[in-house]
Amino acid sequence: MLPQLSTLREHLSEEDIAKNKAVLESISKGTMLEESLNETIQKKSLAPPEKTSVTWEEYINAEPGKHPCLGRPIVSKETKKVYKAVVGMCEDFPMEIEDLLTILELFAPVRHISKLRDFIELKLPPGFPVKL
Repeated sequence: MLPQLSTLREHLSEEDIAKNKAVLESISKGTMLEESLNETIQKKSLAPPEKTSVTWEEYINAEPGKHPCLGRPIVSKETKKVYKAVVGMCEDFPMEIEDLLTILELFAPVRHISKLRDFIELKLPPGFPVKL
C-alpha cells in the first residue's frame, strides 16, 4: 500500500515553512516549550499574485490536470509512505464486506475511517476481514 499526500504551501512564506518544520521537529523530540505553544503572532499577508493574461478559452481548453496558473505558482510537498498490510480473513463470518462498507460509509467524513474504507474496497481475498 502506497498512500501519497500532497500539501499545498503557496500561501506560506519561506519563514513560515521553516518555522512549521522546526515546531514539528521539536514536538517529535519532546523539546517543545510551553511558552512557544501559547505564542500568537500577527503577520502581514503575502503580496497578492501578479495578474495573469490567461483567457477563459486557454484555461478551459488546457489538458486535464495541466491548467495554466491563475494565481500564485503552486508550491507543494509530496509525501509517500509505504505500509505493509496484513489482513486476517474468515470465510464463515456472519457478515459480508458490503455490510461493513455500508457502515463505514456513515463515518466517511472521518479521515481515518475513509482510508480504512478505501483499503477494504481494494481487492481482498475471499471472506471477511477479522484482523487488520
